[in-house]
Amino acid sequence: MSDGTKKLLLGGLAIVLLGYVAYKVSGVIGEPEYVAKANSRTLMDIDTGKLYHFELTEDWGPYPHKNPDTGKDTLYPIEWCYNNECGKAGGTPVILNVWRGKPNEPTYCPKCGALVRFHNPRPSNAGGAEESQGH
Repeated sequence: MSDGTKKLLLGGLAIVLLGYVAYKVSGVIGEPEYVAKANSRTLMDIDTGKLYHFELTEDWGPYPHKNPDTGKDTLYPIEWCYNNECGKAGGTPVILNVWRGKPNEPTYCPKCGALVRFHNPRPSNAGGAEESQGH
């Protein structure tokens, strides 16, 4: 085998090896946490209060969504209440009144009575990140 052929083979092998290492590293690192959060939703059954976690898909349609356990369209998005005792407990899931057909009525947490709104902020005195249940 000529020196030129050997160099070409070694160069090709190096490229394949680098590609394999990059592939393995990307599998370990994965996508950033904020991307995963943006591509998923937690919904709550309006009748039972049970939470369901879904990954967004291209056919993601309007609410309510079908409950996989009952087949009924009873799943709505939630906001988390972190006020008062809810913050100390890691948050309380709340379905906003806009989803209940009452767009002009404010939503109050059924547990602590605090006002809950879209993208409800965590107050500075709420529980720490380790208590946030991944929210």
